[in-house]
Amino acid sequence: LTLSQVEQYLEGTFTPARPGFLVTFDDGYRDILSTVDFFREQSIKPVVFALADPTRANRLEMDNGKPLLTQDELLSLQAAGWDIGCHSATHAHFATLDQHGEEEEVREAKTLLEQCIGTPVHSFAYPKGGYTESIVEKIREAGYRTAFTVEHGIATPRSNKFLIPRVGVDQSHSLAEFSVMSTVWGIRVKECLAKLIGKFL
Repeated sequence: LTLSQVEQYLEGTFTPARPGFLVTFDDGYRDILSTVDFFREQSIKPVVFALADPTRANRLEMDNGKPLLTQDELLSLQAAGWDIGCHSATHAHFATLDQHGEEEEVREAKTLLEQCIGTPVHSFAYPKGGYTESIVEKIREAGYRTAFTVEHGIATPRSNKFLIPRVGVDQSHSLAEFSVMSTVWGIRVKECLAKLIGKFL
């Protein structure tokens, strides 16, 4: 599915002919450029949630120094049919921010990213999935239509559009694991396990 179709699905104005998925990438690392041809061949239009101010990226929070996409590279992804979403300004730890910091990472980040790519930015992904009630409200007030967590689950028209669940996948997962993780029952099992583990933390 495309980001637009997911938005319509959550609003109840679009029903996929069969179960679908949206491919998303967080952070905006340059190495995702190697996937462009593959996704084009498969007619898949992913979303990259990029930092609005990558020159000030919080590398301590990101825990790496991998190169991030430049403005020209973001524009090239956009030209290839990708959607660009916001992943905050600097990948800050939201729980530590004051009111000014929240504004900078949410509202000002939206404006900055829109200036960078020349089109409106409608979607947000919480860095490391972290959010507070205040952050969620600021996302809503800033004019975003949707916001994605890293919480396990399946999105439905009853889902909170500002707390959309996702299935996290990275290089630590084998193809066999991914095959299981991408099934409805596999997602439900992960969702239940996460809730169970959370009760003991």
